[in-house]
Amino acid sequence: MPGSGSVPQPRDDSTVAYNNRVYSRFALQNRVYCVPVDEPEEERLDELNDIVQEVLDDRIVLIPDWPADEDDDLQVLECGVGKGAWIDSLLEEQENCVVTGVDIYFGQGVENDEEDEDDDTGIQEYIRYRWNMNAPFAEDRRREEALRPESFDLINSRFLGDGINGSRWPGYINDLRKLLRPDTGWLQMVELEFFFQSDSGMLRYDESEPLYLWQQWYTSELRRLGKDPQVGRRLRALMVDAGFRDVRYSPLRLQIGRWNQ
Repeated sequence: MPGSGSVPQPRDDSTVAYNNRVYSRFALQNRVYCVPVDEPEEERLDELNDIVQEVLDDRIVLIPDWPADEDDDLQVLECGVGKGAWIDSLLEEQENCVVTGVDIYFGQGVENDEEDEDDDTGIQEYIRYRWNMNAPFAEDRRREEALRPESFDLINSRFLGDGINGSRWPGYINDLRKLLRPDTGWLQMVELEFFFQSDSGMLRYDESEPLYLWQQWYTSELRRLGKDPQVGRRLRALMVDAGFRDVRYSPLRLQIGRWNQ
């Protein structure tokens, strides 16, 4: 598909191998997303989904008393599908959801420019919508087919800090608000911040600590690419500025490893 203004858009699921890992060709060429898309990454995302779900007390949807009416089909949008772990969990819990997933890559992590987009092996069926979310959804001529304004009951956006440019976040959240049903639609957002700490205070923040070095390198590279590695701290203010009401913000700690078990 043609690019939207100055923001390029992916056409397929072509990949490229680099240092024995597989990446989305589009993501690397356009400096959108620097994380692999291969099988080890799929496993990592599955594990991350399990960890986050445990931290959230096994809640797939964070909105209290959702859905209000379980008899009607619920229109759900997920931004940042990955391999569909959250969609799987949602549809196991709420079978009456019609889910649309937005991402730049929907392949299986192999070097194949003609990846079959209809292969949903291992994940629940959902509508796939390929889009670089650094561009407004309104710039896509196809959006009336899947992303109709004021049509979604729930939008789930998570783990996009590595892919969305820092300056894009206010517009992105405003785009999501326009897609929600007025007065009844909900948006939930989850972002990670790699800031390693220890309860004992024994973790040293100096160049002799490998975790600190990795954290410094990763966050500096994200900033160099125009990303905001601390966007999670801004989400509440951004949602309020976009016109959302009843905004709730809860920073949580993630355990690293199984050292205390």
